[in-house]
Amino acid sequence: MEQRSLKNIDINRLRIFSTVVSCGGFAPAAERLGMSDASISIHMSKLETSLGAILCTRGRGGFELTPEGEKIHEASLALMLSLDSFTASVGAAKGQLIGNMHLGVIDNTVFDFNLNIPEVVKRVKEIAPDIEISIDTQSPSDLCQGVLNQNLHLAVGVFYEHHPGLKYIPLCDEKMTLYCGKHHALYRSRNLTVDDIEKHPFVERNYGSTLSNVNIPLEPRVSAFTSSLEATLLLILSGEYIGFLPNYYAQQWSDSGEIRTLLSQSLHVKTEVSALVHPRPVNAQITELLLNLVIQSSAGLPDS
Repeated sequence: MEQRSLKNIDINRLRIFSTVVSCGGFAPAAERLGMSDASISIHMSKLETSLGAILCTRGRGGFELTPEGEKIHEASLALMLSLDSFTASVGAAKGQLIGNMHLGVIDNTVFDFNLNIPEVVKRVKEIAPDIEISIDTQSPSDLCQGVLNQNLHLAVGVFYEHHPGLKYIPLCDEKMTLYCGKHHALYRSRNLTVDDIEKHPFVERNYGSTLSNVNIPLEPRVSAFTSSLEATLLLILSGEYIGFLPNYYAQQWSDSGEIRTLLSQSLHVKTEVSALVHPRPVNAQITELLLNLVIQSSAGLPDS
């Protein structure tokens, strides 16, 4: 790979490249960045010319990094961290808190008033109006990886497995109850038993930890997997599947009668929602501010 000198425009294009990689392709990155697919293609082409390397391929097989692209992506992540750290240090020298704040959350966190992430964002901007905030919605494993490689200052989610190199701070408990849709065979049934429930198809999340954490022994017949709460709800609403949803998330559809709980008095999943941080963050000031505000927003609130 030929050695080239980076210009300011190349650094901006490296940020675009990082977004393309994190989104898994040009089209989803275009939506996140508010750019056209064609514009991203032009930036990527010029970045490859500047670096003298082909970074990725895309076609019928999907988006994929080349070996050189993987190495450059790793180096660009380290560069972005250094730039963010430099910006923060300059701000600290002037008594200001500036830079980019990267927060990762599980999907549909906006519905969880025990966490109140909108209030966290509001307080951040009141305390440090010059901070630029980005929020990514990811799976627990991706959130963990994001904090580990310090692409995220902090992540909020349910983490069934703990990485020894990271720090977990409990925030609140999340209760999940089993639901079926109004078109399901069990919707009007009463006096149900666990045996009755087990006869019907279940939907489970892709990371497969919800059903393994039910409070009583259960042998569900899993027939569908989803990557988000929204997709899980869609399958439950179809009347073909039953599945667990957080009570805070299911409330509005339960109130309208579109779904109902099953064995709610005896069957549930109770998990711990935690904040996840790196023990040695590159930008300790931003991480500490964000962590303190997240803890404050969830303190003293009842379980969901």
